[in-house]
Amino acid sequence: MGMALPMQYHHFTQFMPFFGFGWSVVAAPAPDSGVEAGGSEDIEGTLRDVVRQVGVDRPYLMYELDYYSFPVYQEFQLRYPMYFPQLINARTYEGMDRVISEVRKSGAIVVARTRDLGPGSLRDHSEGSEGVWAALDLVSGALTANSPIVLVLSANRARLLAPFLDFLHAEYKPLYEQDGIVALTQKSTR
Repeated sequence: MGMALPMQYHHFTQFMPFFGFGWSVVAAPAPDSGVEAGGSEDIEGTLRDVVRQVGVDRPYLMYELDYYSFPVYQEFQLRYPMYFPQLINARTYEGMDRVISEVRKSGAIVVARTRDLGPGSLRDHSEGSEGVWAALDLVSGALTANSPIVLVLSANRARLLAPFLDFLHAEYKPLYEQDGIVALTQKSTR
C-alpha cells in the first residue's frame, strides 16, 4: 500500500493532460525563432546535417541533446571533449569548472537548440502545486510536474548549469544553424 498509492498518483498525474483535465500543466517553451526540429527523427537528422556541415575534426558536446546525439556520435565516430559524457554528470561546481576547462582546451564544437541558450532557458520553476494537489505531492513523494521535489531539482540544475552557459556566451560564437539547432565554435577559431 505504501508504494502502490504514490505510484498510482504519479501515473494519474502523467495521464491528466491526455484525459483533458483542466488542471495546470507545465507547458513547453515556445521556439525562439524559425522552424524547429520536431520529433526525435527530425532532431537526430538535423544533428547529422550539422555534423556533416561543420566536420568531424574536433570533439563535440551536444548540450541538452543527449537522447538524440548518441546515434550521431556512433555514426560519425565523434569524440567527447570531456571526462563526463553528459553535463549533468559533473554534479558539483568543481565538476562544472572541469567541464568548462576541458571544453575550452579541446576547442570543442558545442551543438544546442537555440532555445536552450537564450535568456530564461534555465527556468527556475517557482510555482508549485496548490491545495489538495500540494498535499498529495508531499505525501506521495511522486515526482509530478509541480511537486516540491521537482522544484528543488530544477533550481539546483539551473544553478549547476549556469556557469557553463555563461562560458558559452562569453567564449563561443555561432558557426552553423539549421532548424533551431546551432553549432557553436570558440571565438578565437575559424
